[in-house]
Amino acid sequence: MVDDGSTDGGAAAVAGFGGRVRLLQQPHRGQAAARNRAAREAVGDWLAFLDADDLWLPNKLAAQARTAAALPDAVLLHADGYVYAGSAGPLPERTYFHGRVPPEGPDSFRLLLACPLLTPAVMVKREVFLEAGGFNERRSLHEDSELFLRLAARGMEIAYTAEPLVVIRMVERKRNLTAYLLASAAMQADLVRELPLQAPLLRLTLAATWRRLGLLALARDRAGLARADWYRSLRARGLNRKDLAALVLLSCGRPGRRRLLAQNRGLCRELGLDSGPAPRG
Repeated sequence: MVDDGSTDGGAAAVAGFGGRVRLLQQPHRGQAAARNRAAREAVGDWLAFLDADDLWLPNKLAAQARTAAALPDAVLLHADGYVYAGSAGPLPERTYFHGRVPPEGPDSFRLLLACPLLTPAVMVKREVFLEAGGFNERRSLHEDSELFLRLAARGMEIAYTAEPLVVIRMVERKRNLTAYLLASAAMQADLVRELPLQAPLLRLTLAATWRRLGLLALARDRAGLARADWYRSLRARGLNRKDLAALVLLSCGRPGRRRLLAQNRGLCRELGLDSGPAPRG
C-alpha cells in the first residue's frame, strides 16, 4: 500500500496488519503518482486497482486469472460490474456493460473511446504498464482512460470477462461535471497530437465533449461560453452542418437557444439537464 501523504490515520491502520501488507509512504502527489509507485515496487506479473469506495466481489481475482490463462496474449483484462449511486441496498438489475459492446481484442480503440473501462475491474501486465510509462502524473482525472487508450492504440490484446466482478459506488463521487468534461477535453486533445493514426476518431470524440460543455453552459444561461464551446467543437471536427447550425441558433437570441436545447433533448437528459424552460436573456 502507498500512503500518499494521508492525514486520516490510514498508515497507522495498515501497520496493524504487520508483515502481511507492505506500507510505502510519500508526500502527497496524487492518485496517479501513488499507483505508479506501487507498480514500481510490486513483484507480481499483474497489477490490479481498487479505489477506497469500490468493492471487488469475492471471485474477482480468480475469475480474471482464468481469463489470463485462457488468453495468454492478453496484456489487459477487464470485466463487467455494477455501478450505482449509493453505499448500501440492493445492486442494480443491470450491469455496466448491459446493452453495450465491451472493448476486447487487439483492435478495440474505437470501442474504448465509446465505452470507458471500469478501472477497479482492470488488470494489466506490470511490464507493459511500466514500459508505457504508467499513469500520467500531470492529470488528476482520466489518467486511467488515457493509459488504456494508449495501450489499445498499440494494438495490444484486451480480454473481457462478462461476469460482473466489481461494485462501483458513486456516493462519494459528487464531481463537478464541467470540470470532469474539461479534463476529458484536455486528455483527448493531447491524444489527438500524440496518436496521429487515431486522430480522426479522437477529433470526433473531442468535438462531442465540447458540445456537452456547450449545452451545460447554455443551460446555465452562459450563452457566450456556449458559443465558444461550440466553436471549439467545430474546430475539432472540421466544417459540419450540425455545429454551424448550433452557432447560428446561438446568435438568434432566446428563441434560438430554446430551439437548440430542444434539438439536444436526449443529450440534455444524459447530462442531467432539464431542456424544457427557455434560457433567460
